[in-house]
Amino acid sequence: KSPIPLLIIGGKSGIGKTSLIDYLLNYFPNSFEQPLSYTSREKRNNKDRYIFSSKEEMITMNAKGKFINFDEVYGEYYGILKGTVSEVKHSGKIPIKEIHPDNFWKFRKKELNTICVLIENKHLSKNSTSFVKRDGREYEDLSFEDRDDYDIKMNISSLTIEESANYLLKKILAYRIHTKSY
Repeated sequence: KSPIPLLIIGGKSGIGKTSLIDYLLNYFPNSFEQPLSYTSREKRNNKDRYIFSSKEEMITMNAKGKFINFDEVYGEYYGILKGTVSEVKHSGKIPIKEIHPDNFWKFRKKELNTICVLIENKHLSKNSTSFVKRDGREYEDLSFEDRDDYDIKMNISSLTIEESANYLLKKILAYRIHTKSY
């Protein structure tokens, strides 16, 4: 009965954000949908759900105010088409999108009723070290992991994608119940 949130998922490269979102979209198609998004990066696989565009075209679209966000991550541009978050919400579904954690603040600033989730994959030990790496990103800046500006931090260490998705759903429900109390 409360407003539908925009669910944004962040974490380091290769941690499993897209796999988690794919799972939720495939197993809960009546509950989740991705807003229409553009990128200038190369297509990684056939399941990529972006509209692939040139950097020049995206810069032009941004100058015309076509995006709710315009992010540069690792030299590539990303943007969610204006109006598509609202369209997903009006359909009764939860809009879900992977966003680099350094850009979460842009969504809070726009007051889109956003839930920010940081996905971590750390050993549950005193030395808590990340162990998932994407090729070519060995020196990725992970300073965002030390911040405390996320609604939910979720450690998916040793969980399957299905377990991670169910864990995320429980954490979102608990978060929504908790925030309604205040």
